[in-house]
Amino acid sequence: MSSIRLRLVAIFTTVMLVVTLSLGFLAVRMISDRLMIAAYDDLTALALAEAKYVQSIREQELHYLKGLAHNPFILDDNVPQIEKAAYLTNEAKRTGYKGIVLTDERGISRVEGGYSAAGDIRQEAFFQTAASGQEAVSDVITERSTDEAQIIFAVPVMAVSRQVGVLYGVKDAAVISEIVNKTRYRETGYAYIQNRQGTTVAHGDYGRVLTQDNAIENARTDPELKELADLLKTEILSGTSGHARYMYAGTERFVGYAPIQGTEWTLITAVPAAEVLAEVAKPRNLLIGIVLSAIVLGCVITVLASNSIARPIQSLLPVLEKIAGLDLSFDESMEAVQYLERKDEIGHVLRAVAAMEKELAAVVSHI
Repeated sequence: MSSIRLRLVAIFTTVMLVVTLSLGFLAVRMISDRLMIAAYDDLTALALAEAKYVQSIREQELHYLKGLAHNPFILDDNVPQIEKAAYLTNEAKRTGYKGIVLTDERGISRVEGGYSAAGDIRQEAFFQTAASGQEAVSDVITERSTDEAQIIFAVPVMAVSRQVGVLYGVKDAAVISEIVNKTRYRETGYAYIQNRQGTTVAHGDYGRVLTQDNAIENARTDPELKELADLLKTEILSGTSGHARYMYAGTERFVGYAPIQGTEWTLITAVPAAEVLAEVAKPRNLLIGIVLSAIVLGCVITVLASNSIARPIQSLLPVLEKIAGLDLSFDESMEAVQYLERKDEIGHVLRAVAAMEKELAAVVSHI
């Protein structure tokens, strides 16, 4: 009869194991999905907030230069250029610029305040935009001769209602990288900025800015970057905000992104997926403990339940063996007697056996 008990224990334990494991798997999956959604929301919100902050820095710099461009001292043709240059040099030092330059609308005549422009600025997009009467911010411009990178803020210079020139200030590109370098998410989350072409504008690893690192271009020689490059081209650098995920070098990353208004830049926040999903470990371990406890408890309950079934059947064996030996006497000390009053099927079987024994005894007594 022990086989019945073992079968019952095995069946009920298997059922409980399947049910608890299924529920545990679903619970862990739901927690993982919730953590992932929360991370996406956080990364997108962080990207939007930091993008607005960088936008405010841009507007602040342009507002300053616009005010400077309206200064009568700058506009006065009677002031010698050497005095204007000294004034602009002092302003550059005071406000953190490498230099401030005043040119005519053709970009030929210049008053250079602490900065000597190299090359023909007339071909630069920032100058052409400012010369057309609009504010402009350049992409990162690198000077390989000095191993430096800079960003230029430019505004038109107006006299009455006529544009007479362009005023632009040159700042170290590290200023923007310092902003994103302070952006943190969880333990290892970080931020960076790329332009519409995928070139790095700001990054915690400033070497990427100096080398004009471009993931889209790099993907041509590094197949592992293809997924990221495709995301950059189709989603991240499209001028909208959102979130995405990608794999690189065997590591999955979650990213949020948002455009920086007034520029062709996008601020991107990223974090390794493993760091986010690591929080699943605690509830997962708790669920494992609950599953194991449920299995142990189920085994105990099953053993007790199986005993209530198997033991009465076991107690019937001596009765049947006694009858088989033609011993038809009623023995009240036998264990099976205590189960005669049970209302279930086992009780019915025992009462039927007792009735059979009694009838057989009556038949034998008449022979």
